Amino acid sequence: MQTQTATRTTGYGGGQGWVDEGLTGYVRKTAAPGYTALYRMNLGGGGGHFMTTDAAERTRLLNAGAWDEGIVGYVATAADATHVALYRLSYGSLHVYTSSLSEVANAVADGWRNEGVIGYLGTVLDDSTAALYRVYHPDDNDHYYTTDRAQRNTLVGIHETDQVSTTRSTYDLSGNKLSERIEQAGVVYEDNRMAYDAQGHLRLVKGLSGLKVNYEYDRNGNRIHVRSEYQQLSDDGSSMTSQVHDSWSAYDEQNRQVVADGVGRPYGGYALTVYLGCEWLNPTDSSPPPCPAAAAPSHTSDRSRPFPRMALRCEENGTDWQRPRETGFAASTRQATALRRRRVRS
Repeated sequence: MQTQTATRTTGYGGGQGWVDEGLTGYVRKTAAPGYTALYRMNLGGGGGHFMTTDAAERTRLLNAGAWDEGIVGYVATAADATHVALYRLSYGSLHVYTSSLSEVANAVADGWRNEGVIGYLGTVLDDSTAALYRVYHPDDNDHYYTTDRAQRNTLVGIHETDQVSTTRSTYDLSGNKLSERIEQAGVVYEDNRMAYDAQGHLRLVKGLSGLKVNYEYDRNGNRIHVRSEYQQLSDDGSSMTSQVHDSWSAYDEQNRQVVADGVGRPYGGYALTVYLGCEWLNPTDSSPPPCPAAAAPSHTSDRSRPFPRMALRCEENGTDWQRPRETGFAASTRQATALRRRRVRS
């Protein structure tokens, strides 16, 4: 399967002295019932650009020496759920067009004359419509309207570059993704291969630059271990170093997650004692202090136990704390039930 995604980058600079004033609305690209042509002209002589939907007015202005600039698009002749009024305002020989009632009110307060509605702009962009952009030239006090995005960009100095990335994926008969390759402008950014266990769980991902991610699950299908091997670029970009990261999760006997994305270390030489109400973790002490609740320990882990050392890392005032989300480890067949929060000393 192949998909393509377009990414647009925008830069600014140059231009012809015009200022971008954004989007006025949407016009229809072609004629249709219920729509009328929106004509654009240049009045010349300091009058700037002018638009109208009145064919008789257009003819009169052309006969008076205006320059015909054709049809900008087509606007609706009545308002509905997806069309709003386009107002024309004038100040002497200058004209501005807007669908914003607040802009109309502000302009009128500043001495502009509201000449009423000349049509109805769309509010939805689809295959049949085009965006109507508005730009302004401060030297001439002229507003210009166009549906040509490239022209708008040239006038105001916007530089847009579109890049298309292609993603190719393959799947097995069960619908599991076996590969994913992402390429843009001839450069391969991702080329991953996936493998699954007999239960359909993702167990291995291999990718570029030595990327290797292994996943382990418990008997209930919960993901309990993720081991990532990858290359990391130095801060100055001069070298690459191999990195290995392990994270662990744990679940209680009711299949509730009690540790999420914990920092895991293979269990060896660490003393972990779980009480029915508290837990003590210390990498050096072999004899834990008494439980505050004076409860007897329910289990003490040693090298023979498969449990990893779990530690959630939560940044709090610059200090790392181990803070299980709900309850402690299931110890043997029993569980430390009290919520607890303790400093990890390492």
